Amino acid sequence: MKILTYHVVDGKVLSTDLTESDVPTVQGSDVKVTVDPPAINGANVVLADVLATNGVVHVIDAVLICVEINQCVGCCDASMAWRLTRRFSTNAP
Repeated sequence: MKILTYHVVDGKVLSTDLTESDVPTVQGSDVKVTVDPPAINGANVVLADVLATNGVVHVIDAVLICVEINQCVGCCDASMAWRLTRRFSTNAP
């Protein structure tokens, strides 16, 4: 559950609202946002501003993992991130 909530921030945040900063996640740890190039903890934003009924999705090319010592890192490859994104967004197998 921590991995999932580490990918969520509070509020409706569009790409035009983002600035270079550390942003708190629902999990409790911060993620580092960069705008040039657009990235979250070094994971590239490959599709921004996907509007959903409960917020906004920004698709990244990695799965973010926050380890217990609060040192947050990106891991996994783009194909794994796509499978996870597809599964959570479409309930696909």
